[in-house]
Amino acid sequence: MASVEDAEQIKSERGVHQSSGGEPDCEICSKILSCSSPPHRAHTELTLGIAEDLLRSQCSHMALFQDWLHECLTDDPRCAKSPITIQEDYSYPEYIFFKLQSSPGNTRYFVSDRFGLLRKLTVPDHPGAMRAVDPQWIDLDILKQWITTCNTAHGVRCRELPLLKHLETTQPKYLVDTMEMCIVEGDRVEAEYIALSYQWGQTKTIRNTTELHERLLKPNALSDWELARHIPRTVSDAFVIVKALGYRYLWVDALCVVST
Repeated sequence: MASVEDAEQIKSERGVHQSSGGEPDCEICSKILSCSSPPHRAHTELTLGIAEDLLRSQCSHMALFQDWLHECLTDDPRCAKSPITIQEDYSYPEYIFFKLQSSPGNTRYFVSDRFGLLRKLTVPDHPGAMRAVDPQWIDLDILKQWITTCNTAHGVRCRELPLLKHLETTQPKYLVDTMEMCIVEGDRVEAEYIALSYQWGQTKTIRNTTELHERLLKPNALSDWELARHIPRTVSDAFVIVKALGYRYLWVDALCVVST
């Protein structure tokens, strides 16, 4: 969403709504700021309000999760009566996310993307760690142009491995369906997919194990709070990019290769 930069480079004044005295004048903004500020950062979960009430809020920060909330209500209208909470991301402490219980009494959760609080220079010791970036920092049109050029100019050369020409093309055993947010069997997918190459790092993250496998096959499994919080940022960003480029399926080893 944004990167950490020196305060001198941050020119945007977007942040929480504040009165002339420097304190937030909006209850939602106050809770967002509180969730991002010490000493409240110790995995505090704060309730912002009931979903249907928040959709009527005049706070501009509703835009952070309005589209996500509309999708949740479309998937399960009972969510309208459920509370939305905000919480620090365990794996990435500089980020926060919104969580919505699927319905009162139901333990399944819809989890938003991660958000970083933008630093506001007019507020002393503001806890924001993000800066505004040029919205063109990723130009999807260029990425799509590269793909089109490769398909038209290179054709089969980019699709065939010289040493494997004699073998029939096979699909991976499993792929991530970024629309249904779950794992699906590769041989049932006829569409093209994108493969992610990345470095795992040292942080404990989600793995497709024999114990977890059946659960990952269920729609919205990767949106479930218990699992979503263990998805690496690189992988969750890949979900977004795959859909933005007009694709649906992603291969990523941690989720598409079953391990013991």
